[in-house]
Amino acid sequence: MNEMRRKDKRKSLVIVIILLLIVIVGLLIFGYYKFNKLTLDYNSVKQELETLKNKKVEPEIIEPENNEPENNETTTNDKFVLDENDIWGGYGTVTVKGYAKIEKFEPYPGEEPSGTGEDYVYFNLLESDKTFKTFVNNVESAWALEDSIGLGCIIDNKIKYSNESKKYGEKVFEITKEDSKKIINSTKEKPITLKLTRLQSDPNYQAHDTDCFSIITEVKIIE
Repeated sequence: MNEMRRKDKRKSLVIVIILLLIVIVGLLIFGYYKFNKLTLDYNSVKQELETLKNKKVEPEIIEPENNEPENNETTTNDKFVLDENDIWGGYGTVTVKGYAKIEKFEPYPGEEPSGTGEDYVYFNLLESDKTFKTFVNNVESAWALEDSIGLGCIIDNKIKYSNESKKYGEKVFEITKEDSKKIINSTKEKPITLKLTRLQSDPNYQAHDTDCFSIITEVKIIE
């Protein structure tokens, strides 16, 4: 009986030893696999770092913001500048709020009105850029009165006007019937907002008398 028990113990011990060996071998294999994987990952990362280090990085080029109009002409940005070298003293784009006032155009303001001029639309400024208002009040012409800029004559229910600029030369413009009506019907109680653009004039331009002229080049209603 004792001999049988000793044999069973030896058998169990052998099994335990075999199991331990299997576990140890498994751990060794697992450790070897992990070590190789880490080595490969390290080499891969090292190679990428070397590649990035050797790669020539071009600096980012940031173009400077050009706030000045090209060739001294206005852009679509709302900016109006005074310029004593310009025929009328300034140019640019400005957003203004106001209303229309229609008068018989008198080429020589201050004299006794003749009453024979065209129906001419002036736009009285309620809200305006300070620079533009200064420009308007500095113009010595019937096409700009105090705090009021001339837009043109009413012809066939449209506001029409001629204007001269370095970009277009001397050109006749007209505002659509729909927009002309909105401008003409504006009042102090119900003002309208306009975007006005005046392009720089050709310094060699010779101004001539015409009722339907406007210092403004382009007129756009801001809804």
